[in-house]
Amino acid sequence: MTRTTLAEWLRRLTDRIDYHGAPKAIGWSFTYEDRKGMVFREDRKGCPLWYYGDDDYKRAHTEADTAHAIVDWANNRARFGR
Repeated sequence: MTRTTLAEWLRRLTDRIDYHGAPKAIGWSFTYEDRKGMVFREDRKGCPLWYYGDDDYKRAHTEADTAHAIVDWANNRARFGR
């Protein structure tokens, strides 16, 4: 078993043990582009974006300075809120 395989297996195991506290990928990534700065991407090039459990995801919305869409990734639904 390679390190990568073991790491992936352990990450999936933690998802089963503590789903709400487990890190989750959102399917987006980012790269640093010349004369543009940080660019968010959906093609998975660059560095993947993750958040650490449901509490951090909720905190990102409650501590935001502006109103925005809140996405329920599990059900693929969005709502406008703060």
